[in-house]
Amino acid sequence: MPRRRPSDRRARRAPPSLFATNAPPDRKEAPAGTAAPPGKERPAGAVRSAASPPAWWIPWLLSLAVVAAAAASAVSGYESLFRQQDRIAALSAEIERLEAEAEAFRAEIVRLEQDPEALELIAREEHQLAGEGEIVALLDFDDGAPTR
Repeated sequence: MPRRRPSDRRARRAPPSLFATNAPPDRKEAPAGTAAPPGKERPAGAVRSAASPPAWWIPWLLSLAVVAAAAASAVSGYESLFRQQDRIAALSAEIERLEAEAEAFRAEIVRLEQDPEALELIAREEHQLAGEGEIVALLDFDDGAPTR
């Protein structure tokens, strides 16, 4: 088994965390823009300008963005659901209307099949047909006076 060198025995440093600050764990940072008390100056790399946000803002803002996106998606989904429900109600009303109209047509078919006079009346009025020995005169009243 190979022998380890003393340099291998050093404690390895943990990788930096997403939420880590530049301050050592046993020291508290002074608020931005204030001077540290004498004897407790910050390390050289720990200086933070007043313009840079604290490190905890980033995950907080990301969480807020995720929640806002989920809320917007939910609202859009509910609006779509309500629109679909309104459309279903309108189509159901139209189906009922069309079924009533179809029933009226069925009743008219039965009446025309059973009553020959009703069938003859429709043939004369709607299709300008004449019976035997009758003459049909069509008059045009577009301008008020009949024309031939």
